[in-house]
Amino acid sequence: MFNFFCNKFHNQNDVKVNKFINFKEIKNSIFFAKGITLLYIKKNISILKKILKYSKMGSFDISINKNKKIKILNTGKQMHFAGYTDFLKLFKNKNKKFLFKNFLFDKNKKIYVEIIYGDKKYIENFLKEFDFYKSKFANDTFTKKALGLNCQFFDFDQFQKKINYYYN
Repeated sequence: MFNFFCNKFHNQNDVKVNKFINFKEIKNSIFFAKGITLLYIKKNISILKKILKYSKMGSFDISINKNKKIKILNTGKQMHFAGYTDFLKLFKNKNKKFLFKNFLFDKNKKIYVEIIYGDKKYIENFLKEFDFYKSKFANDTFTKKALGLNCQFFDFDQFQKKINYYYN
């Protein structure tokens, strides 16, 4: 669906979407993925590591488990949940800055989290823009909610403390 809308509404731009991972096109790109798509990939952590290394910026959400786990759905498809220690190793990339938001902890020891990342200059610009719009729409509850301006961002250290506390 994401690919369809990109092709339909951004066809005047130099946008390339792929059904399968093409590492040649990831270099200097903007990466976006929905977490459920990432869970269908068997080696999702090693693939994400390459994507984080080569792309300039991006956003994705993902669910992880305390320990690596495969869940078989009624459809026969497999979902591959990364263990949290392998997941945390993704963010050792010193060239990128990571922001974590909207994480949810469930009773089955799964964590859902949304991540925005990029070269440091892009994340700094993103945060300035975010603060600008948060101030601009401070009294407009509907717009603040629609644009997600009420969220709180956590850096890697803050996120790591929360996740370690939850799992230990």
